Amino acid sequence: MNSNSAKEILIKTKKFLAKLPSLNEIISYGQKYKKFQILPDNLSYIDVNMSEDIDVDEGACSLLPDEFRNYICADTTADGNCLYNAVSYFLIRENYLSVQLRLSTILELMAYADKYLKLEVFEKDYSYSDHAFLYAKNERYQQPEYRNIAPFIAEIMEMCHIGAWSPLGALYGLASVLERPIQSIYPPVNSSLLRDFTRVIEPRQQKYDVAIAILWSVSGVNEKRAKKLLSSGYFRPNHFVGCYIMVFILFNYNIILYVIYLFLTNNN
Repeated sequence: MNSNSAKEILIKTKKFLAKLPSLNEIISYGQKYKKFQILPDNLSYIDVNMSEDIDVDEGACSLLPDEFRNYICADTTADGNCLYNAVSYFLIRENYLSVQLRLSTILELMAYADKYLKLEVFEKDYSYSDHAFLYAKNERYQQPEYRNIAPFIAEIMEMCHIGAWSPLGALYGLASVLERPIQSIYPPVNSSLLRDFTRVIEPRQQKYDVAIAILWSVSGVNEKRAKKLLSSGYFRPNHFVGCYIMVFILFNYNIILYVIYLFLTNNN
């Protein structure tokens, strides 16, 4: 499926959710459209190693916790689809699949909404954006067995907009779309709640073992601002970047110098 067709289904999905369908209707809708060929058949190949064709986001690298300093952050297109751009680049070294990945994530969350809503992370308020609670139709969705059903549906509806922010729950749907784990990395802020966003997100059904790593970041951040953000106690991410594993092969002079710089910085 091309991106234009995926956009049409996103528009249709938003209109469907705006009618406030029942949970069973939402599940049926998701399962119906999941049968469509949205992504390539084979998503088995993924390259998580740093290579010379990947531009480095040096500011984002400064946001990595110490335990993830073996990663280098890629310069990821910041157009509101950054999470899906990052994953698309892991798959095909281009952003071309970002809209299809967004659609697939939404349909996954809809098709298995009853299962996701029972996961502990979806019962936590911090997993949702402020927008989701602001527009949650609590009077329509009152099911005691699903504590956060109203914000869950409001969040999915908002995600149907191209360029809309994708919260923690989106990474769960995306991991299941990819059938592989996602290593979520949150900067080392002074908040145990937010640091908990650093976690391995397991897919609903796992087919592939190699995980991809995604950092919660800030668009356009440089090294100086990154350090200031971490020391200020206030960090509000608005960007995601893909993180690639350092491989010590002499492939690019600039990257070699940057790796040396990171080593010296961390040991001073």
